[in-house]
Amino acid sequence: MEPSLRPFITVYSEVSADGKSTHRRGASSKPMMSFEDEHIRRYRHEIRARSDAIMVGSNTVRLDNPHLTVRDATGPSPLRVVPCSMADLPLTSHIFSDKGRTLLAVSKAAPKERLLDLQSRGVKVVALGENKVDLVALLDCLHSLGVNSLIVEGGATLLSAFFRASLVDRLIVQHLPVIFGGDDTPAMVGGAAVATIDEAIMLQLTEVQRIGNHAVIIYERR
Repeated sequence: MEPSLRPFITVYSEVSADGKSTHRRGASSKPMMSFEDEHIRRYRHEIRARSDAIMVGSNTVRLDNPHLTVRDATGPSPLRVVPCSMADLPLTSHIFSDKGRTLLAVSKAAPKERLLDLQSRGVKVVALGENKVDLVALLDCLHSLGVNSLIVEGGATLLSAFFRASLVDRLIVQHLPVIFGGDDTPAMVGGAAVATIDEAIMLQLTEVQRIGNHAVIIYERR
């Protein structure tokens, strides 16, 4: 069997200085952007502009309602990609209603009427997997569409799936100059904790930068 072909995958994540992805469980991460300065916003959007596609999970769309476009840098907006097994995202979501290209990956169990409605709005829909989106098949599909570089911006459930499947090539962590605390406050990667230390996902530190009032740390897969 030939090896799977997929894009080069970069995870970009904004976290607080104590590693939290939101200020409390169930909250949108969008208010965290108020702690960003213009330098880091430009940096993040420059990375988007250099990427063929950008992906977030369905919970991120529901909570944050992001645009996933390039606005604070010069360059084209990437193809927006969202895996959502049952296609049950609000039709008022920005990714469906504003300018930009969107691909929604669904399972074969998604309601056909819903898919027709989305397609009528210009959304490209691909069915990959019986009851749940097959992430590897989605990456193969993106590669066949000419996507050679993909940036994944969350959320925690999607990042867990990527890391557990060893699909991440580069990790960029943007630290916000703020501390949230909290025993139950979500971190960057969700899902089940590793059972033993031997299951830890190992990374290679490649770069540390100061951009405005932010620390940016870049890792590569080991």
